Amino acid sequence: MLRAVQVVDRFRRVLGVTGDDVVWAGKNRLDRRLLAQVVGLSSAGMDSPPETILRLIANRAAATVGMRFTPQVPFRQKGRTVTVLDLAIEECRLGLMFDGAQHWDKARREKDARINVALERSGWRVLRVSHGMFEDADQLSRLILDLVTDGVQGAKVRAATGRLQG
Repeated sequence: MLRAVQVVDRFRRVLGVTGDDVVWAGKNRLDRRLLAQVVGLSSAGMDSPPETILRLIANRAAATVGMRFTPQVPFRQKGRTVTVLDLAIEECRLGLMFDGAQHWDKARREKDARINVALERSGWRVLRVSHGMFEDADQLSRLILDLVTDGVQGAKVRAATGRLQG
């Protein structure tokens, strides 16, 4: 099932295929219930198969407190895009980013460090996830749930004190 969701995510992102397009293409060829499940779990916002895994884990965790991550959320400062968060809950100021092998390069690590500072200074928390963290998906899910819960509490405090910032 996971691989099917990853493939559909990729088609949706790269080719602009909609969930309805996938259902239509699979009509009378694929099990209708399975196809509906795959399409229901898919998203047009994922850039890679590991991002799909992260989204599925993150949204399952966030759903327990009534929240949902949005894919590909731009973070801007002074009118320019600093980065695009792979997943974010804006009201919680929580971002998730999958860091693959390309992030091991020294220049990329330096850029990522500057991005982290910009996010932190703007009141955001960011969790950078590596492939190895998927080995214990339950632990990753608990970590994400803790961060979401903290973010929800922070949003309530900001709203109560009138300091909710964009």
